[in-house]
Amino acid sequence: MTILRDSNAYPPDYFPENFPMTARIRNILKGWTRIDTTWLLLPWEHLCAKSWPLRAVDTLLRSCGQVIFAEHPLTGLFMLLAMAMVSRGAFLFACTGAAVSSLFAFALKEDRHYIQRGIFGFNGVIFGIFWSWYFLTSTPSLLLFILMVMVTTIVQSAMMNRLSYGFFNLPVMSLPAALTFICSLMILYWLVFNVGIISPEHLYLPGNELLTPLIPFPFQEASGILGFLAVHKLHAWIMIFLGILINSRISFAAAAFFTLMGLACVTALPPAWMNRGEEIFIGFNILPLAIALSGLFMPFGRPALVYTCLSFLICFTLWIPLSTLLAVLHLPFLTLPFNFTVILVLLYVKKAGAAHSQMTTVPLDRVTTPEQILDMGIPFSLNDTLSWHTVRHAFPGRASHCHLLRQEINSFVKLIDSAERISILSGAGTSTESGIPDFRGNASFWRRFGPEDFTYQNFLTRADIQARYWVMDRQFQVLVSAARPNDFHKAVRKLDKKGKLECIVTQNVDGLFQKAGIDPAKVLEIHGTARHVHCLNCGAVFPRQDIESALAAGVPVPHCHVCHGLLKPMTVFMGEDINPSILTEALERICRSDLLIVIGTSLQVDPVASIPDLAWQKGVQMVFINPHPTPKDHLATMVLRHTGSRFFKAVNKVIGA
Repeated sequence: MTILRDSNAYPPDYFPENFPMTARIRNILKGWTRIDTTWLLLPWEHLCAKSWPLRAVDTLLRSCGQVIFAEHPLTGLFMLLAMAMVSRGAFLFACTGAAVSSLFAFALKEDRHYIQRGIFGFNGVIFGIFWSWYFLTSTPSLLLFILMVMVTTIVQSAMMNRLSYGFFNLPVMSLPAALTFICSLMILYWLVFNVGIISPEHLYLPGNELLTPLIPFPFQEASGILGFLAVHKLHAWIMIFLGILINSRISFAAAAFFTLMGLACVTALPPAWMNRGEEIFIGFNILPLAIALSGLFMPFGRPALVYTCLSFLICFTLWIPLSTLLAVLHLPFLTLPFNFTVILVLLYVKKAGAAHSQMTTVPLDRVTTPEQILDMGIPFSLNDTLSWHTVRHAFPGRASHCHLLRQEINSFVKLIDSAERISILSGAGTSTESGIPDFRGNASFWRRFGPEDFTYQNFLTRADIQARYWVMDRQFQVLVSAARPNDFHKAVRKLDKKGKLECIVTQNVDGLFQKAGIDPAKVLEIHGTARHVHCLNCGAVFPRQDIESALAAGVPVPHCHVCHGLLKPMTVFMGEDINPSILTEALERICRSDLLIVIGTSLQVDPVASIPDLAWQKGVQMVFINPHPTPKDHLATMVLRHTGSRFFKAVNKVIGA
């Protein structure tokens, strides 16, 4: 959207607490938050910290709770009770799957924080539930199950590295378990019936075998309400919903409402469409869909409910053809409709941006409960109304979207054409689209390192911090080496070739502007560079790759080969002063420009945050390009709610560059 300088680019009602409707919702929720179990959890967590067997139990319970997006150990306990009430095999394989996947993730050196939260274990739980539907609890079955759970963990790790960490920031949910299980069915069928390695009666459940509960319902033969509970396994469903209620009442309300909607829609289907796994569809697709989109991956509010309703229809539409297609191959659809729908919706919201989708997503490292996400104050919508206007703008037509984008591009190109000297203030957002994680906005890469690992004083005085920092630096260098300039960098290079580029003042240390072919003399790296190291004793400067062989050989802390002084990357650490000469040159160049493009920065940290104020005082026109508002938006001539690479890709197409 384009905003004039004297307009309010960041209206006060953007934040959730200032919406009248949201204020009413928050008042309702004020006395209706999740059940207070801290009096139980605090002693439990204290005991877990002192005993590794209890920590293992805690991880198992959280893994079970993550099946319904809750890391609450009590929720996991209720999930285990529900499984025990339905199937002995499901209970056994779920517990085994959680243990194997968590241990194997630990062996793969995955993030311990995610392992302890049950993020890896829950795919083992899901895989165990799937396995219990088809296979016996025999020794061959258990050994094959353990092997396939390990494969599932490898698949989950690969998918998380590609989708969850870095630019996409998408949850993989139960997709690894579903895909690996379908492949397992096909492989085992070939091994059993074609190769003949295992006898079918030692592996497969008999077709007419009933589920044997570990905890039998005492009123199996009763009539009336108790008999109805026993026949439909409603006692297990009650356990599941109690677990959801313990973790979050918003999730409980959403799960209950959309589960009932699913039951109503399934009942209304023609008889010819029945027997397609209605219970599996509702329990393993509709229920988690409601929890995921009603306040977990998108902040709770009316727009989130609109998206959840539309997602419900999409999931329902996917279920019929998907179940039909896989039934021809004698394969189950499992949780595929749910996973595909959630990823599709989140991708749309991220791709369209807040201005067009009327919604924002919650960063994965901040996903907790809907109530806590609301307390974080994450802006969730530009228009908190439930109307056809909201729905229409949530899914705009291609023509209207392109028309709006074309108007923004035309206005932006006019500013570029009329400017003779253009400066650029670049933040981390311009590099995230090339695969470089943002320290502030995407903590998945940085979470394994504490804030104390990045302070200048600690690096100077503590050998353990120095060693940990170089471990991090080696991992970061892999990302930097693999990163390639995106469409924004390429567009800036064209400005440089046309002679319009005055300077680039960047907070990034990855050297992507130089890699794109831009004149290095015009790139002012205000936070330093990761491409060089320097000696803190004699001041000698070396390329970063010169010390890689020493680090690879196991040297924990490299030293200068000239004076044996301590080496430090030429990046600015927390608590370290910025080079005053670079800052002075940056301000001089920006102030003699006639256009400043501020892109990919939140403008929350000085001295960079004060640069737009100084430019505005000097009469420099400014364009802000950022998917989220900044505190300085009111100073800009134009504000564009886009990511840099996406917007400049469209610019290049329009101008034919």
